[in-house]
Amino acid sequence: MANGHNSNEITACIHRTESEAVIFQFHPNDTELPNSTSSTQQGIAAYGCSNGLDQIWESLQLDLATEICILALSALVLVCSCSALLVCCRRRSQPALLAHFRSLRVCDLLIAVYGASKLALVHNACRLMLNFFTADSLLQTASLASCLSLVAAHGTLSLQLIQPTRYSKLDERSAKTLAVLLWNVSLVLGFLPLLLYQGAFTLSFFTFYSSAYLLTVGLAQTACLAASIALIVLTPSTIASNPTPRLPVPPASPYLPYQRWIRIETALSLSCTLPFLAYLSLTCPGCALGDRPPSESAILYFIPGLLLRALVGSSLHIY
Repeated sequence: MANGHNSNEITACIHRTESEAVIFQFHPNDTELPNSTSSTQQGIAAYGCSNGLDQIWESLQLDLATEICILALSALVLVCSCSALLVCCRRRSQPALLAHFRSLRVCDLLIAVYGASKLALVHNACRLMLNFFTADSLLQTASLASCLSLVAAHGTLSLQLIQPTRYSKLDERSAKTLAVLLWNVSLVLGFLPLLLYQGAFTLSFFTFYSSAYLLTVGLAQTACLAASIALIVLTPSTIASNPTPRLPVPPASPYLPYQRWIRIETALSLSCTLPFLAYLSLTCPGCALGDRPPSESAILYFIPGLLLRALVGSSLHIY
């Protein structure tokens, strides 16, 4: 009897153990565990992201109003920059200056593409494991090309104002060659981090971009803007001291509209570039805000300002 009773208990234990094993094996594959409602939001927020990126990914999520603003401004800039390029192609006066102005409008076009593509990466980078900073290469290229083209336009205009008889009709081919050279330099510097980066997937701006690269790009843009300001300040004094005032063509009158145009472009570049560089200098590792990883998400809120600058520049060009 004892042996029979023991055998029944053993059989019951075996069946109970098997049933518990089946239940235990079911739960790891179940997507909705009991009593897990508190972690559901975190699981949705971190969908597709690896460990360590959840906090940054959540901070990169923009509100609906900002997303609509970015999409609307990107569409407007795309239309206005294409229209401004058509206007430039129809004009025939001052072909050397217009070559550099076309470069500025192409920069606006890249900014529009950057705004829309960056917004798409915010939603799909973690899920598809795409490089989150592919679009930022367009931003770096457009920013460098814009500053370099602005300096080239300033230099061309200054030469025409100083010696109008010699530089009144600069060769358009030379201006295009210079523009292509500047764009090659901008493309190499803009896409260099994307080509050389071999680390793991990251959403951190300062993990992808090294401090040396950001310092180089920041100094290059600052030097270009400083050169533009210097040319604005020095060019009028050079015109006043022109030793040949009795020329058949007035030295300044044909170029005054272009001079105002370049000054407006310089002011727009200063209003967007300097705040962005100042923010990077505050949030870099070891800086005042460097100990706050979510603070990198504020870079996305510079996109509407960049798009607005491109929209104003293209609209004024059409006008």
